[in-house]
Amino acid sequence: MTTKNGIRAATVLAGVVSLTLVAAACTSGDTPPGPDTKEGSHVELDVSLNEFAISPARMEAPAGQPIIFHVANEGTAPHSFAVDTDDGVKETQLLDAGESAVLELQPLEAGDYRTFCTVAGHGKPG
Repeated sequence: MTTKNGIRAATVLAGVVSLTLVAAACTSGDTPPGPDTKEGSHVELDVSLNEFAISPARMEAPAGQPIIFHVANEGTAPHSFAVDTDDGVKETQLLDAGESAVLELQPLEAGDYRTFCTVAGHGKPG
């Protein structure tokens, strides 16, 4: 299924995961639990990077709120974390093993957004 933000993967590929932003009334019991937030606040999500994997594999957050990703490289090779938004790709710096970073996004509209590692060969969608 194609969305305005790219191709929505039916399955998670190595290094490619999905960030889904939803309106609160549009969630169902079939979606993963989202973070605890208060109206008008920001959303905080923990992300870990490993060799060819980003965890969690699927993230969900309310639309219209800033998102703060706390990213940790738990692998042995350098990795980064990126989100493909309507305003282009937003990413962390390259993180060596054991390093961490914070990636802050301005509020996004509801939709599906690709997240990936920007290191060549680590699963960035084509």
